[in-house]
Amino acid sequence: MNIITNKIIFIFLTFLFFSSCNTIENKEKIFKAGSLSNDSLKLQQNSALNESEQKIKNEKRLTSPEMAPIKTPVEKPKVKTLILNKKIKLPKRNRFNFNSIKNFSETDLIKKIGKSSFIKQEGKLKNYQYYFTKCFLDVFLINKNNNFYVNLVKARPTKLNGKLNINDCLEEIEKKLN
Repeated sequence: MNIITNKIIFIFLTFLFFSSCNTIENKEKIFKAGSLSNDSLKLQQNSALNESEQKIKNEKRLTSPEMAPIKTPVEKPKVKTLILNKKIKLPKRNRFNFNSIKNFSETDLIKKIGKSSFIKQEGKLKNYQYYFTKCFLDVFLINKNNNFYVNLVKARPTKLNGKLNINDCLEEIEKKLN
């Protein structure tokens, strides 16, 4: 008997709960199932009409003689970019050549490269050493007729038993010359 009364109370409370969530107008629509679909169709038609009416009103606003004319911003055309197929030829740089300073006099060498970092003289031989970050440049001058002339030019790495990258060395020498 308790089970039956509990079921009746439970059903009554759920019905009361669900019915209290709706307003009186919605209760009538729930019980009228056929009118629910008609109402939803009417709402859809009204919303479609409202949207079309708003568009017409917006157009009238733009062309209305009562308002001052407003220039609407025009979208700027996009810039077209093209890939250049033409290859640009860069002029070949005259790389520093060790033989280009061979047979220079001592004064010509100083004018061309500049003052050396270290000078060593032994008899008829003079050694000008230029220190760069990538290499050391040794220029050997020999005494002929009381003047020194470049006889030999050598490059060596900055580290003992290190590797010499001759291209990096030549680029750095070129930078100093220019």
